[in-house]
Amino acid sequence: MVGALALSGCSALSPQQTTEPYEPADGVSATLGHVDFNDLLVVASAKGEPGVVSAQVANQGTSKATVKIAGPDGADSTQLSVPADSAITLVKRKQGQVTLSSVPVPPGSMMTLQVSTASEGTQEVLVPVMLDDSYYSTVTPESSPSSSASPSSSTGTSSPSSEPSPTSS
Repeated sequence: MVGALALSGCSALSPQQTTEPYEPADGVSATLGHVDFNDLLVVASAKGEPGVVSAQVANQGTSKATVKIAGPDGADSTQLSVPADSAITLVKRKQGQVTLSSVPVPPGSMMTLQVSTASEGTQEVLVPVMLDDSYYSTVTPESSPSSSASPSSSTGTSSPSSEPSPTSS
C-alpha cells in the first residue's frame, strides 16, 4: 500500500501534457482578429525553387474577410477572400494555389511568411519548409502563365528529330 502511494506521487510533480499547448501538425498557427491560419507551411523541392503555401484559413467573423499571404519582404503576394463563418484550404482552392516564385531556404528549415487582414494589419510568421516528398508529394506548384521561363526553354513546339521513328510493317 505504501509503495502504491509513493509511486502515485510521482505524477503529482509532473505537469499534465494535455495542459501544455502544442501544434498537432507540421505547420504553425497564427491568428489575426477573427481569422485563423492553421497548419501554415511551405512545400518546396529545394532552396531557390518555387514553393506552395499550404494552410487552412478560417474566418470566424460575421462578414467576409480579405486576407493576404506573402513571402519574405512582401514578395509573391496573394489576396484571398474568405466567406464569413467558413474556412478554405489553400492547396485545394479552385482559384489556384498560393505560390512563391523562389523559396529562400532548403526544406527542413524555417522561413518567414507575411499574413495580413485589412482590419488587423500584417503579422510575420516563421513557418517550416517541407520537402515535396511522401505526404507532400502531390503538393507541387502548378504551371501558370505568370511563371518566368528562360528564353531558351521550349514553348510546346517540337523540332524534327534526327532519329528514325518506328513504322508499322
